[in-house]
Amino acid sequence: MGRLVFCFIIAVSFLTNVFVCGKDAKGVYVEKESYCRTITKQQAIDRLMLAENITFTKAETIIENTRNGYKTNQERFDIYYMEFIMYHNFGANIIVETGCILIVSRDKSGHEIIRSILCEWAMADDTASYIWRGAYCISELQGTNKVYLRARGVIEVAVDKSLPESMNFRNELESVGFALSSFVGTKYYYYKIESWDTNYYHPFI
Repeated sequence: MGRLVFCFIIAVSFLTNVFVCGKDAKGVYVEKESYCRTITKQQAIDRLMLAENITFTKAETIIENTRNGYKTNQERFDIYYMEFIMYHNFGANIIVETGCILIVSRDKSGHEIIRSILCEWAMADDTASYIWRGAYCISELQGTNKVYLRARGVIEVAVDKSLPESMNFRNELESVGFALSSFVGTKYYYYKIESWDTNYYHPFI
């Protein structure tokens, strides 16, 4: 299955300590923290629909089939879902969100393991004023408590030279590695390609 992600972090327990900056609704730069959290079945369905671009019915069927596949007469445990999110900053506060949904089991003694990866994604930040084009996204379950994610893609940014702040923004883009690809009318078009990876370690409980 394909998957996506950039930069390098190690997530221990349920919360990482990685910060990048994004803009809020008023255009003010704010910190965004990568994290891992438990989510409900409905939240897992919603994320699966968005990540795979499928209907509610199909997403629900996938989740039900996955859950039922882990229920056996010999092994009794509870199944729940975790969402691992990390944010990658290309520079100039241009952000891509990457993540995955994990299926985790907990037995009667409280011991937990990751059973599988339900889905993964890389998408533009909610406040994005740029174009994100993903090249690939790969996720791997390594053992029963480690997930490896990696990704690659390109950010494309258009800068209107008629705006007063355009020169400062162009200088900022170039200072963090964006290259000018073309110039059409009043628009400068910049791009930057990056790859990144990350590991999530689920604690043995």
